[in-house]
Amino acid sequence: MKIVVNQIPENTPPGAHLYLVGNFNRWQPGASAYRLQLQPDGTYEVKIPIMNRPVEFKVTRGTWESVEAAADGSDLPNRIIKLPSPEVVAVQVANWTDLVVRPPRKHTASPQVQVLDAAFEMPELGRTRRIWLYLPLNYATSNERYPVLYLHDGQNLFDAYYSFTEEWGVDETLDELAQTGGPQVIVVGIEHGGEERINELTPYENPEYGGGDGEKYLQFIVQDLKPYVDATFRTKPEAEHTGIGGSSLGGLISLYAAAHYPQVFGKALVMSPSLWFSDKIFSVAQKDFKNTRLVLLAGEQEGEEMVPQMRELYEQLLAQGFPAEHIWYQTRPDGDHSERFWRREFPEAFKWLYAKK
Repeated sequence: MKIVVNQIPENTPPGAHLYLVGNFNRWQPGASAYRLQLQPDGTYEVKIPIMNRPVEFKVTRGTWESVEAAADGSDLPNRIIKLPSPEVVAVQVANWTDLVVRPPRKHTASPQVQVLDAAFEMPELGRTRRIWLYLPLNYATSNERYPVLYLHDGQNLFDAYYSFTEEWGVDETLDELAQTGGPQVIVVGIEHGGEERINELTPYENPEYGGGDGEKYLQFIVQDLKPYVDATFRTKPEAEHTGIGGSSLGGLISLYAAAHYPQVFGKALVMSPSLWFSDKIFSVAQKDFKNTRLVLLAGEQEGEEMVPQMRELYEQLLAQGFPAEHIWYQTRPDGDHSERFWRREFPEAFKWLYAKK
């Protein structure tokens, strides 16, 4: 099927490259195989595979930050091509997210949220990163110690001002749970590194997308960030009280972390994990981390491979003796690969993960 982009915004930078991102390429922007080719008549073309389900996609200039937007600058829903697939689909791009003049975003973080450090040193990777911190409602008025949850993609957790599309509302969720007797937990949010996100959140290399610095990223958390948090705040530092989690590539690295660092992380929130990135990730089933509490959650609208691969992982874990009662395996028929879906599912997943034994 051929996609033809026959109109782009006038403010498109000269020489910009256009790409398609969708459920046919695992929602990876900037994939060279889906770069549209400029034609003599000024249009752009690319062919995508025929699928046995509706095709969902967007046009980008190579990153999620430069994805197309609606004419008024608002976020654009996924484009959908229903079956039977036509031979040619014409597309008009009305705007670019990064070139839109928007009203100033509002801050939405609760008073319990702070920036722990705007430039926390990551010596293993030779760079710095902004780190977010959520402290429980009664932290300032008690002498209690608290479990800790380390979450990736920190800019999407607490404050819509910094989020890509929308934030997870982690702080609001935990504030509400605290008021109803739910678990109170310190949350540490690690912002992703932009262009370094794929490198940092993948423990293995992919021949098409690269990556593979995930072990160094985890060493940063284990050797630098966690010791600092434990020394500075009243934490319960033991593995049984320490979790790690994220979605997509963040789910992938969290699964790897749980399997390879069971002495550090006794809980893992694995949402919509990018298991496709490398078949090597299935080797975690051979690791001994059976005392870990593990959330495996994904949506059926995230592409053809997401749920089957997660099911395969689940069955391999059970076959190796991982206790079924230690895994919260969930699929959602309407779940798509979006911050909105993960925000919706976070409260129940979190409550199961940190439920009192």
